[in-house]
Amino acid sequence: MRLFVGSFDEEEVNEIVEDLRKAGVRSDLRHALDIAIEEKHYIEGKMSELKEKYKEKKNVIEILNEVENYLEKARQVIEEGIDAKEFEEKFLNEVMPERKDFEDIRKEIVKGTKYEEIVEKFGKEKTEEYLDHFMYELKFMSMIHSLLEKNGVEYKDGKMYGKISEDPYIKVYVEGETEDLPHEMKIYITKNVDVYANLLDVLYEVDRVEKLVKEKNEYMPLLMISTIIAKIIDGIKNKMDLKELINASRYFKQNGDEIFLTEDAINEIIKTLEKGEIIRIKKGRVILKEKKKRG
Repeated sequence: MRLFVGSFDEEEVNEIVEDLRKAGVRSDLRHALDIAIEEKHYIEGKMSELKEKYKEKKNVIEILNEVENYLEKARQVIEEGIDAKEFEEKFLNEVMPERKDFEDIRKEIVKGTKYEEIVEKFGKEKTEEYLDHFMYELKFMSMIHSLLEKNGVEYKDGKMYGKISEDPYIKVYVEGETEDLPHEMKIYITKNVDVYANLLDVLYEVDRVEKLVKEKNEYMPLLMISTIIAKIIDGIKNKMDLKELINASRYFKQNGDEIFLTEDAINEIIKTLEKGEIIRIKKGRVILKEKKKRG
């Protein structure tokens, strides 16, 4: 019986296989192509035309009003030949007043203060909150600059020139109610390698698997399955009825954790235990044998 370990790319899989080999666990690889489809709905066109076209769609009008507000704030801030970084600071202060909450952290970063010192001064939670906000700002400003560049603003040597169109041409992605909106798809095709561990090896080499888990916690599921199967084995009474064993193995509770097994999963585990000569099935009854060691 195979136990699914995970899906990995070509660079990762060799390390996974080697880790299992060192623990005495054989592995089986299955190569496959994975296809992921990302679908996005959008609105595109002149602002005035879009407002008329989608006047009955509340969520679209809200988005258009939001974009229109951003453009108005940009008009108030932009000056002929303004430095792009100066524009960003002034613009972000206008549209994201919450930035002031991170002003002290931002000053420390500009000074070149080490991350560890910033965490010590402001706390990990506040620092990570700022970093998340900073990443959002980067993505947001990338969108704003792209919008401005398509609507009358030119960029040269780090400075901005021109006037923003009064009736801008925009393309904005829409979430929520998207009926009748155009859409586009991005299709990603990648190669994955599914890694399966030999379940009997995991049972026989539980001590080595436990050592592997202490080094690399991502292999914990291997140790968990061996623990669960050990519980199933411990629950076998002399010449136990097979149906009784299946029913007794559906649910376990351990240290507050709940473990559920489907009947199909239990049957596969029983087949594996029989193949490993740990149990014997005879006339619908289960007989526990001495655990066989590999030579």
